[in-house]
Amino acid sequence: MAAGAVGTPALPPSVGRKSLRGECPYALYHSGVVQIGCQPPEMAFHAQDMPMPIVSDLDAAMMQPARSVPAVRRLGGGTIRMNDAGRPLRAVGHDAVVYELRTPIGRILALRCLLRQDSRRDSLLAHRYHALRADPRLERLRAGGGPLPRDILWVADGIVLPAPDLRQVMAPMVVMERVPGRTLMQTVDRLCRERQSEPLALLADGWLTTVTSLEDASFVHGDLAADNLMVRPDGSIALVDLDTASWPSLGVDTALSEGTPAYVHPRGAPVDPARRDRFPALVIWASLRVLARHPDLRERWGDRPDQYGGALLWSADDLRRPARAPLFAALDAIQAEDEMLVPLLDVVRRAIHFPPDETPPLTEVAERLEGLGFPRLATPGSGRGRPVRTPLEMPLPGREPVPDFDDMGSEWRQGASARDGRGERGEHDPDASHTTTLTERERRRATARELGAAIAARDTATAVGLWETSRTVPETATYAAAVHLLVSREATAAIERALRRKDDDGLVAAVTEAERAGIAPSAEARVAVRAARQRIAARMVMRDAVGRRDFHALASLACSGTLDCLGRLEATHARAVERALAWATIERALVSDDDVAIAAAVDPALWREEGSLPPAARTRLDLARSRIRWAEDVRAALRRRDGVGLRGLLTSAPPGAETYLTEVESRRILRISTREAAVSRLERALREGPDREVAIALAEFETAGAPFPDVLDWAAVRGVVDRISLADAIRSAAAADPPDTAQLARLLPAARAALGDQGAPGEPDWVALERSVLRTAHVARLREAIALDDDARIWSAAIPDPYGARALLTPDENDRVDQALARRPHRAR
Repeated sequence: MAAGAVGTPALPPSVGRKSLRGECPYALYHSGVVQIGCQPPEMAFHAQDMPMPIVSDLDAAMMQPARSVPAVRRLGGGTIRMNDAGRPLRAVGHDAVVYELRTPIGRILALRCLLRQDSRRDSLLAHRYHALRADPRLERLRAGGGPLPRDILWVADGIVLPAPDLRQVMAPMVVMERVPGRTLMQTVDRLCRERQSEPLALLADGWLTTVTSLEDASFVHGDLAADNLMVRPDGSIALVDLDTASWPSLGVDTALSEGTPAYVHPRGAPVDPARRDRFPALVIWASLRVLARHPDLRERWGDRPDQYGGALLWSADDLRRPARAPLFAALDAIQAEDEMLVPLLDVVRRAIHFPPDETPPLTEVAERLEGLGFPRLATPGSGRGRPVRTPLEMPLPGREPVPDFDDMGSEWRQGASARDGRGERGEHDPDASHTTTLTERERRRATARELGAAIAARDTATAVGLWETSRTVPETATYAAAVHLLVSREATAAIERALRRKDDDGLVAAVTEAERAGIAPSAEARVAVRAARQRIAARMVMRDAVGRRDFHALASLACSGTLDCLGRLEATHARAVERALAWATIERALVSDDDVAIAAAVDPALWREEGSLPPAARTRLDLARSRIRWAEDVRAALRRRDGVGLRGLLTSAPPGAETYLTEVESRRILRISTREAAVSRLERALREGPDREVAIALAEFETAGAPFPDVLDWAAVRGVVDRISLADAIRSAAAADPPDTAQLARLLPAARAALGDQGAPGEPDWVALERSVLRTAHVARLREAIALDDDARIWSAAIPDPYGARALLTPDENDRVDQALARRPHRAR
């Protein structure tokens, strides 16, 4: 087939094993620019060119492709693959959802819908995918069985989606051939569980060949990881998720990504973008070579096959701290028995130690290791010159057909020597039974004795191992029924144990192992395994939705009854389902922008964990609660007529909280605030200010209509008012022309009693006022005596004159006083 055109070694059909019922057969073409594990995507609060489409909208569009998916019309029509429930079969990733389209002519295409819309990025992706389709320099990579999928097409107006404003918008779509098979991560995990060393070695050689072809074309994927590599049924490897791919003739900026943590260099990405694939390619190749020799390492190391960005062997922590990594310590212990791994592990350590830009190409690494004694290829005869046998070829003439067990099967156990075309006979060929030497016969008898002892001891592993190596030998052929019975008992016991423990994964594995060994499970076991597979599928879909925090998908699963088969869920999953069911109410409340509805929709006990609610929704909820609490505090302060408290609340009001107050409440707040300010000013004036400031504050206090508080001294206020009134009256009498001495005489005693005689600035000159009053009194006395024309009274009023009263008399009055004084008796004597 075309796989041989690029030198990719073929693997048996079981490498790209058929998927379970209801699974997406082409896995997930997801991007590693942002990894799934730490930060699940936000749900509806990103500011982008257009709102992020949700999976339910994409499903609804795929349910009516003729109207909502223009890309299908452009591709000539077809049908979207559906699951048993009549819903579109899809694979959901971090930033893309992949559907499968079967065209009328039988072509099967993958429709990749982006979850994050960005006009600038989309224009770059359009150019990149057009070049991936049409660039003649990539022709060898696009060939059959090549590293690149074929029929790549960027459709700008690929799908019609609803917008929040009831309009419809067009979203782009990437179309490419559906790459059959499974991801490298899933394939390696299954081969390691089944201890299939030779297929793992062939995968390592196939990966080396794939990287060589990429290096020859200077093609850089940008995010190599086991999830981004698909293993076809013929063993060839294809690259998916080409959003960050680059090559010299691309002509656009290279889309840099952080990469998958388990495959990036501990020091980050290299400075030269053309070297981004070197370190991850080395890590993948080294992992495959190590696992090919020791597949049992996957039982303890590496990530689960369903984990996005999972590690084949070395995790990100192992690469960051190789000196303290338990995996490196375990590999060092293995080196004592398997010295072949020493140069390979040394190369991995050196690649970690040196900067990423100094990592050499994988082909150069393989050549250097070959010079140190580490074979360049894991399986002898699997190089470029080796004839490739595809699954569609017939067996070689003269050979018995080999039954297909839907796994790595006996096709691989024939050995590389039976396929390299050189005619060399393997030690397990059927013709080996004709060996007649004495040593060979003795070896057969010893093997038969060991097999019988293993069967008697019910040592299934040893018995099966001996049977597999000597099943064609006549001395051991008599044990076929016993071995089959032993394997049957072991398989039945494993199924029963899984049933007792209610271990779904163990039950599926036990039934699969029994079927692979040719053991027919009971009807009860088949019913149980179907239910177990249904639960496993439901559990995986639920965990995927929980991991991505896709509330809509999780609520759809719960409402459709998909999760009913799981029975009582774990506490964390049950809480996640409850949140998903409650999210629709919260979304409606958020859209209504009603604080009361938002606060009532969010159950504090259900969303109490930090980060359980999307940040935008949490911010809006906190604002709603703060507004409601502020309005309650304001009304409580109004009931208490607490002006100080109201003033503090008004200065710290949340945004938009004033709209909660009615017009009456606003007027009351203004009135209480004014009264409180007047009381404060009067209190401060009584404590610090002059009397005039007290009077001004008192006037403002009376204008505000505030009641006199108990904290103020009314006697002090009254004293101030009295002092001000006396001072104003005295100034008015003194400023009269002539001065109103009578009024001054009446006010002076009261003023001296109220104001004192302290000589403070601004107070009246009490001595001057008193002299003025007495002087006026003497003038009145003189004028009264003059008016009576009584010389004696004139004498007594004019002498003495301590206040200078005569200076105020008119000239005529002074003449009359002089006449009276001239007639005084003692002056006559």
